[in-house]
Amino acid sequence: MWEGTTLREPQYAAGDRVQYSPDFTQDRLSGAGLYEIVCSMPIEANGHSYRIKNKTDGHERVAREHQLEKLSSIEAPETTQVGGLVDTAATSNDWSLT
Repeated sequence: MWEGTTLREPQYAAGDRVQYSPDFTQDRLSGAGLYEIVCSMPIEANGHSYRIKNKTDGHERVAREHQLEKLSSIEAPETTQVGGLVDTAATSNDWSLT
C-alpha cells in the first residue's frame, strides 16, 4: 500500500496551539476556534490527523492537518484576535497567528 510513497513528517506535535477551520461540508461555526494538539493519530492514506482540544470549552475532536493553522505565543496583551475571534481573557500564553 505504501510502496513507493514518501511519507512526510507530521506538521504538528502534542502541545502545539492551532486554529481549527472545519471543511465546507461541516458546520463552519460550531467547531471553529482555538485548539491545542493532544496527540497525533495513526497515519492514514489521506494524510496526518490529530486529536485536538478546544481551549475554551475542553471539547475534543479529530482534525486533518489541512484544517489546522499553527499559532504562536505572544506576550500578554489585553486582548488577542485570531481569525475574527477575540480572546478577552489574555494571559502570557495568549495566541496569535504566525
